[in-house]
Amino acid sequence: MTSLFANPIDVVPISTMPSKDLVPFDEEYVIPSESDEENPEIVNEEEPHCDVVILTKSGRYTYFGNLDENNCRTGRGRTVSPDGMTSYDGEYLDDRRNGFGVCYYNNGSINYVGNWTDNSRNGGGVGYRLSDGTMHAGKWDNNTPDGYGARFDRNGNLIDVSNYENGVRTGKSVSFDENGNIVVSVYENGEKISEFLVDAEV
Repeated sequence: MTSLFANPIDVVPISTMPSKDLVPFDEEYVIPSESDEENPEIVNEEEPHCDVVILTKSGRYTYFGNLDENNCRTGRGRTVSPDGMTSYDGEYLDDRRNGFGVCYYNNGSINYVGNWTDNSRNGGGVGYRLSDGTMHAGKWDNNTPDGYGARFDRNGNLIDVSNYENGVRTGKSVSFDENGNIVVSVYENGEKISEFLVDAEV
């Protein structure tokens, strides 16, 4: 079965891995692999209070932060989109997201908060879905949930805790039904194969 996390969505286009919608249940959590900054043109024009200007297919981005001797974003910094919204605020290494950082949607809402490795979500982090306000908190590997992660609705109520392998729910998932009973579901390659209630009296 293919991963449920394969459909790209256009959102924040500043980094080599632009952000994307975080989608719970049977949809994707990944960042698309295409980018406006695969070959950015860094220009040395004057920009008020700006450390570097980055020209991409989608416009002129500005960067405020540390640069290395090659004029690459390295260390702590903030990249701002052409419309003035912060696109990413965090750590860079050799012009790529590395370390802890916050990625934003085009409207300024938070997309992802957590660890990055070479422009990919890797390690602990929280991703937010713009369309319904849900979030996924857990470990990530190469932009997809991997290992156990918890999903919450926009009000902070637990949706479930599930195990993921390569972005696909596999193994046990725990949730609550409308009466507050604990429900344990078992998934195989993203498909539910069984479900049972846990006896609250036990």
